[in-house]
Amino acid sequence: MKKLATVIRVLIFLMIGIVIFFLLSPIFIPKTINEEKGFYRAIIQGFYTEPKNTLDTVFIGDSSIYKGVSPIKIWEDYGIACYNYASPTQKIWDSYYCIKEVLEHQKPKVIVLNVDQAFSEKPMSKFYKRHLYDNMPTTIHKVEAIVDKVQKNSSEEITTLLFPIFRFHSRWSELEDDDFTNAHTKLHYPLKGYQIVRSIKPYKSKKDYMIKENKKDILGPNAKLYLKKIKELCDEKQVQLLWIETPAPKTWNKTKHQEMTKLAVKYQIPFLDLNIYLKEIGLDWEKDTQDEGVHMNIYGAEKISNFLGKYLKENYPISDHRGQSMYRQWESDLKEYQAQKAEFIQKKRGIINSKK
Repeated sequence: MKKLATVIRVLIFLMIGIVIFFLLSPIFIPKTINEEKGFYRAIIQGFYTEPKNTLDTVFIGDSSIYKGVSPIKIWEDYGIACYNYASPTQKIWDSYYCIKEVLEHQKPKVIVLNVDQAFSEKPMSKFYKRHLYDNMPTTIHKVEAIVDKVQKNSSEEITTLLFPIFRFHSRWSELEDDDFTNAHTKLHYPLKGYQIVRSIKPYKSKKDYMIKENKKDILGPNAKLYLKKIKELCDEKQVQLLWIETPAPKTWNKTKHQEMTKLAVKYQIPFLDLNIYLKEIGLDWEKDTQDEGVHMNIYGAEKISNFLGKYLKENYPISDHRGQSMYRQWESDLKEYQAQKAEFIQKKRGIINSKK
């Protein structure tokens, strides 16, 4: 009996220690790691401020999503409640665990997955893993993602991703009041996971990139496995799955389109490749890209969002929530978006006038 009592006391002590580490870790995470002017923290944590089971659609993916799709614009045009649960260089296996996490909090009609990242078998870098996992709450899905062998995390990386305090403990002398008050505060994000990008750098290379073929652009075993797992997860949760590919002239081509189309047919998943709908979207490579075709700016994102909103409205049983009391916050969030957009336009006009 004494041995049993000792074991129980040790287990209780360990459990208390683990809880303390989980509670302290967010305090020690520095803003330079988990924020880009507040964005990376807000995009993930903002999701958890959305009332349970109020989102119609959740977009999953990498920077092509959070720079290329504006959920609040979709709301403005169609009254559809969407959110971008996205992070830089997110891989398909990360997307799988993100979807698991999303479905714990929301019951969307549609999960929209951007598939560009399916053509990489390399895990995210340590730096970008932290953008996602340091900002996720500590849940079973986060733990599963971090310890999954596909991540190729060392034992040290697993420890510091689960308990960031082990990495940032030396910051104790730098801690300020803000570190304590905001450590466990979820930040509401009015733009619903979208990052307004204002710069314009035209894409000037060949516009016929969709005729290019590259036999090396094939889906690897890990990508195939997790695309299948995502399909099975959505089927299990009775959520419809839509694959998309945002306009990507520098990374996309005919071979990738055909690869994803074949798999989409096999799994009976709708695949909307926006690279073949550029005219319908009205995309202008001279004005609508931030960085020569890699990401969209606000002009390109609004066009893409309008196109996607129309597609969602016409193909899924999604209601227009504008005017409904439960979505009153969305009207306030829309005003914030419009104010930020107006400020950008005003600044742009000022720049143009100063050049005259």
